[in-house]
Amino acid sequence: MQTSLKVEANGEAISTAKFVPNGWHHATVPHHRGAALVKDKTLPIFLQHEFAAVPGVTYPIAEFSSIPDDTRQPLCSLMVYRNAFLVPAAYRGKTVWLNFKGINYRANIWLNGKQIGLFSDVAGAWRTYEFNVTDAVKLGAGNVLAVQAFAPTQLISPFTSLTGTRAAGQKYGPMG
Repeated sequence: MQTSLKVEANGEAISTAKFVPNGWHHATVPHHRGAALVKDKTLPIFLQHEFAAVPGVTYPIAEFSSIPDDTRQPLCSLMVYRNAFLVPAAYRGKTVWLNFKGINYRANIWLNGKQIGLFSDVAGAWRTYEFNVTDAVKLGAGNVLAVQAFAPTQLISPFTSLTGTRAAGQKYGPMG
């Protein structure tokens, strides 16, 4: 898992074996990004009233739930997830499904360089999803999944990279 603020590649590239995720955080999903950063010891354990003390957080805690996400903030930026895995060759001739136990709120999803889920179709609070990936999966070989997750308050526009260049305060869209 990594904040999109630190990811220079697009989802197509991240979902290939050539991409090296240097400096990425370990995350067990589904989860809240803050909890994952505490678990991997990037952030100290904090209580809700201590949220404003998290390094990089600059907005008032009293307004946290009512302000749009600020992608420059460490816990509010778009998050990118990546996982490499093997699919047994014995699955040949079978339908292969990719299951998500919870995505919050929107996501773009790539498998082996191919986009299999689009933010307009993957939307909802902690919704579960299943994707038929039979045509995208490599049997008996390594596969790489990339997921870009973002909040409902983040603007949607078709940028081509995960970071890109934005004016101060401009929101990142599902591709930027």
